Amino acid sequence: MKKLALSIILVTALAATPALGNSVTIRVGSFFPSAESDLWQIEFDQMSFAKSNFQSSAFGFDYEIFFSKNFSLVVGFDSYQKNKAGYYVDYEGISILGQGVFAVPLDYGGDFDLIHSFRVSVTPMQASLKITPLGRRSSLIPYVSGGLSLFLWSVSLDGDIIDFSDEWILSDPVYGDTEAYGVMPSALSRESNRLSLGYHFAGGIQYVVGNRITLQGEVKVFSGTGELTEWLQGFEPFDLSSLFISIGLNYWF
Repeated sequence: MKKLALSIILVTALAATPALGNSVTIRVGSFFPSAESDLWQIEFDQMSFAKSNFQSSAFGFDYEIFFSKNFSLVVGFDSYQKNKAGYYVDYEGISILGQGVFAVPLDYGGDFDLIHSFRVSVTPMQASLKITPLGRRSSLIPYVSGGLSLFLWSVSLDGDIIDFSDEWILSDPVYGDTEAYGVMPSALSRESNRLSLGYHFAGGIQYVVGNRITLQGEVKVFSGTGELTEWLQGFEPFDLSSLFISIGLNYWF
C-alpha cells in the first residue's frame, strides 16, 4: 500500500506541473535482477528455484520536461515484484514429539518437504537528465539518460526456514547419529517498505508514429543496495541492481 500511495502521489504531482512542451511515457517490459548479494545466492543454492525464476514483467511511468531540443528532465518510476515458492533441495523435515521440527539430510528419510517462498518487491523512483543528440525533428530519436534512483523495496521469506546455527544430533537405530538443524517459522524474516538511494543509466530510441506520439524502446540499468537491519540482519546489503528492457508509448504535449 505504501508503494502504491507513493506512486499515486508522484503521478498526481507530475500531472499538476505546468506544461512546458512536456511528455508522458507509459512502458512495460522485462526486469532482470542482478541478484549478486548473499541472501539472493543462498536462496538459489539451497532452494528449488533459480535466478531465472525472478526475471519478470514490470511497468513504468515517466514525465518529461523539455529544456531545449537536446536536453530534458525526466522523473518517473518503475515497479517490479516477484514471489516464488520452493523447497530445500538437500534437506527434508521431520517432526519429533515434544522437541519440534528438524531438518535432516535427504538420505535420513524425512517426512515432508521444507517449503518457503521468497518475495522481492522493488520500485525505483527516478530523476534523470536526458540527452537527445540529434534533437526531436527526425522520425528516429535516439537518446541517453542517467541520474539518481530512490528505491522503495521489500524482501521476505515466508514458510519453513532452516536455522543452521541450531545444530542437533539425532540418534536412530537405523541411521545412527545424524546432524540435524532446527526449523523456525519465518513470520519475522522480512524487511518491509525500505528506502535506499542508488543511480541508473538508460539508452533508447523513439520512433515517431504521429504528430504527438512516439513508440519507445529502452534499456535501463539500475545500481543500488539496501541495508538489512530488521529481521534479516547478518546478511550483506541486499542487491537492488537490475536490468530493465522495455517498450513504451510516449505522448508529447
